[in-house]
Amino acid sequence: MKMQSVDIHDLGKVIRKVRKEKGLRLEDLADDKISPATISNIERGVPHVRSDRAIYLLNKLGIAPEEIPELLIGEQESLKSLEQQLQLAEVQRDIGRPQTVLDELDHLDIKDENPLAPLLYYIKGKCLVSLKQWKKAERSLHKAIQLATQAKPETNIEAAAFLELSVCHYLQNDLDGALKFTDSGMDAFISGGDRPYLWYILQKNKGLFFERLGRVGECLKLVQDVWEEMDRIDDIDVVLTFYWLRAEMSYRMQMDDDAIRYASEGLDIARRNLSYRSIITLCTVLGNVFMRKKDFEAAKNYFQTALDCPKTMISKSLTKTLISLGMLYNHQGNTTQALETFDQAIQNAKDHNDAPRIVNALLLIGDLHRKMDQTKEAIQVYEEALSIARDYVYKIREHRALYGLAESWRNIDEKEFQKYVRSMYEIQKHFEDKEDFLDELE
Repeated sequence: MKMQSVDIHDLGKVIRKVRKEKGLRLEDLADDKISPATISNIERGVPHVRSDRAIYLLNKLGIAPEEIPELLIGEQESLKSLEQQLQLAEVQRDIGRPQTVLDELDHLDIKDENPLAPLLYYIKGKCLVSLKQWKKAERSLHKAIQLATQAKPETNIEAAAFLELSVCHYLQNDLDGALKFTDSGMDAFISGGDRPYLWYILQKNKGLFFERLGRVGECLKLVQDVWEEMDRIDDIDVVLTFYWLRAEMSYRMQMDDDAIRYASEGLDIARRNLSYRSIITLCTVLGNVFMRKKDFEAAKNYFQTALDCPKTMISKSLTKTLISLGMLYNHQGNTTQALETFDQAIQNAKDHNDAPRIVNALLLIGDLHRKMDQTKEAIQVYEEALSIARDYVYKIREHRALYGLAESWRNIDEKEFQKYVRSMYEIQKHFEDKEDFLDELE
């Protein structure tokens, strides 16, 4: 067999395997003709390694040229078997068996130099995210990224690991961190490589993080840029999320006709696919639009339809619906029911560790108490909202809480009033060079 016909990367794997089987270190093979560094380069498949160096190493290991095809086939079959096990492990994790998968992965003999090691650490990281073992998840995903940069980039495992890191931070209510890792995933993504669907999931998630941060203009622009490529997206949940984002951002920018159009189109797709989460979110947008139009009956019907959806695996989405329904009750003058519904929203948000919407509901409760001249209660609620907003660096929500506190102290205590006004000014400076100061709360 001619050396030129053998891929140096494949040959390196064979050499490493034989060396390990013989119990030899790099230093054991090195001599005055070949250094440990050169041996390492050959084993890792580094391009431009001189073929005569590899032949010399084969001879030292006692590998005859005619043995190479059989050794290569054995190595490829072993890798194929491991790849199939990892593929099934990822499926098992995605259907809700993360601990079982972790236990099984611990028994696989995949060293860091194995080309499948990045995938192994990536799947482990996904499992640990599911189990809410955040620090372990981050370590595993960073390891996947480190190894992926040394392997074949077209696998897109680096981009996938950054995507999962962004989810890990999002689930901990670190929206800025989630956005940062999403951008890193987009930078790492190789067009034309494996896992092509990752690109649109990254775009979708970036839109969701913009939405949660109240960055309405940036979110709408992202969705509009993706819209011409919607027919390329084969994941119905991703498609429906883009419909919701376009409808939601249109609503927040007072473009009610567009909001109704995109929410209605999306709702029809969601109905035909029984996508309950999207039925909830799209009905909530439509309910909000009709509430703003003061068609309270239509609004309530949409909110109730959302609440009537089966609750399995979708109850997190109901927090926003409950907040909107509370606002509807408030518009109708039913303050008691409004407060009860806001409390339900807060409890649902707490059940799902949804800090942004806990703050949203608290701010609305504070507004309601303030309008009812229940100043003491309003201040207490605003202070709670302010504390959470500061804990998670939610600047827009922090500004809203400060405004509520300043209004509560106006004409009561000038010193307290000025304290919160100064704090509002500092927040405003933070946004001086950013997009328009848009709040996501109506």
